Amino acid sequence: MARTYLKWNENKVLDELRKCDPTTTFEELKKRNYPLLNACVRYCGSFNNAKSAAGLPIRTEHSQIKQLPKDIKISPELGYVVGVILGDGFISFGSNRCVGLNTIDLDFASFFKEQLEKLSSLESTVYTAESRKVFCKARNKFYNYKKEFCVRLFSLKLCSALKKFVDDISWMYDSDRKVKIMVLKGLWDSEGYLSRHGTVGFSNSNIKIIELYQNLCKEFGITTSLVIRKDIRHFEVRLAGKESKINFFNLIGITIGRKREIFLNHKFCNSKKFTEEESYFIFKNYRYLSDSKMAMILNRSYNSILRFRDRNGLLKGG
Repeated sequence: MARTYLKWNENKVLDELRKCDPTTTFEELKKRNYPLLNACVRYCGSFNNAKSAAGLPIRTEHSQIKQLPKDIKISPELGYVVGVILGDGFISFGSNRCVGLNTIDLDFASFFKEQLEKLSSLESTVYTAESRKVFCKARNKFYNYKKEFCVRLFSLKLCSALKKFVDDISWMYDSDRKVKIMVLKGLWDSEGYLSRHGTVGFSNSNIKIIELYQNLCKEFGITTSLVIRKDIRHFEVRLAGKESKINFFNLIGITIGRKREIFLNHKFCNSKKFTEEESYFIFKNYRYLSDSKMAMILNRSYNSILRFRDRNGLLKGG
């Protein structure tokens, strides 16, 4: 079995390598799958050559000691990055020492990458991890993972600086309005959901994060309710009422395209006529929509849509 790689070719090696954890190092692969490591060397010349050909990030020693060009200060970018880390993002102090995010949404990965680079002035990478099955020894079962877009920024200094803000979130309560909005946006982009039945919620197992989310919503006049899911030991915060949902998305915007489409086609969107302010927000953020589609969403006539564009100087697609 150990020599089955002798019958492989380069494409087979790259396919097998993509099924592994994208952040796997040389030493980790040597312990877990030595035949695959041999195959990487045999067909690609080296482990790093194989990772590069497979489109996976390569960790170098230099990347581990990147110096931050500036001190990390409280800012909207910090609020968003920490909000994401409190949800689906992570800080790793293992062999990789990086700040990262795995998500099935490219627009989410791109926005997180942009905010992370603005915050640190360091360059990050985005790569694709193909769908795969992963065996969990602790639970003795396989898990199916969809195709993911992975953001990584390798910097020990950045990891150490961010950990202080993640471990103690009390600074968020004393921050200015823009920072609080971006914290709320980062939390919801990571752990928020918008169902086709009208539920807008946020889910997390950490009661401190749940309290932070609820307090921020309350501060912006958004009504919420708390649901405790004992079966999976999770807490859910759900928005109460149509006005709260409209005001929430008007406040933070929607980063992820598939959630944006659900929002635009939702019953709480097209069941009433929007105010001038709400209409202007939708026009400004969804200019790519046709006038007929916009008329259906806003519950207006086609001619009134044209007049609204002309009155507010909103050119289609502009």
